[in-house]
Amino acid sequence: MKQELRSCKEGSTVTIGGQKWQILSHLENGGTFCIRKNLLDGYRTFDRDNCNDWKKSSLRKYLNGEYKEKLLSEIQADEGVEIILDTTQDLTTDDGLKDYGSSTDNVVLLTCEQYRKYRHLFDKLDAWWWLITADSTINHFARLVHTDGSLYHDYACIGSSGVRPACTFNSSILVEVA
Repeated sequence: MKQELRSCKEGSTVTIGGQKWQILSHLENGGTFCIRKNLLDGYRTFDRDNCNDWKKSSLRKYLNGEYKEKLLSEIQADEGVEIILDTTQDLTTDDGLKDYGSSTDNVVLLTCEQYRKYRHLFDKLDAWWWLITADSTINHFARLVHTDGSLYHDYACIGSSGVRPACTFNSSILVEVA
């Protein structure tokens, strides 16, 4: 059954572009912030060059390039409707440094703060998954979620973590309700 995304309950699962997404919150800007329910296929590095700054990461380039284009090609919406709205993420490091500023993208990862806010909604997964938050600007660690739900860190170049993209979708799009 299809219905407008705005009418779906926070925490529920919907299908958008052939993928299952969990609704985290409805926003005042007419968007709905969602995270992919399952990991993308395969493990990925946060950054091939071991940089923990999201704005420079190879994962950001992939998610906002190839991944986004494939996702958009699978979503049906009225012509002229902006399907994915910009999301601005605070890139304050886990130790409180603000050197990395913020980043505005269509496809993002959760920050540590967002993970803490929405943790009660998440099922445990079989693999670790990256967050957007760097450990510090003085090392190469990026934060991630361990299989037991706890927060951890690893070198940004390690390719043994999964990815759960997050997007702010236009709340007027039609979605399949799970």
